[in-house]
This record gives sequence, C-alpha cells and structure tokens, in this order.
Amino acid sequence: MHVTNWSGDSVTKIKASGEHETVYTDISAPAGIAIDADDNICISSYHDNDILKIATNGKSQKFQMATTHQQVLLFLTQENYLLLIDRVGKLLRWI
Repeated sequence: MHVTNWSGDSVTKIKASGEHETVYTDISAPAGIAIDADDNICISSYHDNDILKIATNGKSQKFQMATTHQQVLLFLTQENYLLLIDRVGKLLRWI
C-alpha cells in the first residue's frame, strides 16, 4: 500500500509486514495517489498543480495540469486513463 504524507511532502510504501519505506520526497503536498496496471505510481501535487509519475524503474516525470489544488486521483485500468478532481469539484481526464 502507498500513502501520501501531505505535511511531510512524501510518499510512503507500507509493506505487508508493516514495514514503512519512504519512496519519494520531492513533491509538494501530495494529495491523490494511483497505481496503474504496470505498477507505475501517479501522485497529484496540491500546491504545484502537477502529476508526478514514478515508473517501476524508479525514473520520475512531472506533468503540469490545467487545474489547481488537485485532491483526488483515480486510475481506471480498463479505460487506461486517470481521473482527477480538483478542490472545486472539476473533473478532468488525463490519458
């Protein structure tokens, strides 16, 4: 399981054993998180208005979004796109 730490600007992986491992620390106020069918992690930044994608090989890439203060991030594997909801309830689709 992966969780975001809003005030700590990080993402933590919690293993089945209960062990915690910080997997990413360079994101401002991570809000939403989703993992796709290939185990890539996508994280929305509330303050920076971007999506961070961390590939399974550890490489990361940021994508600027046309919305502010992203709060919810869902990945739909069958349709292969992300759904993003901002603080005013605006729904965006990102492929």
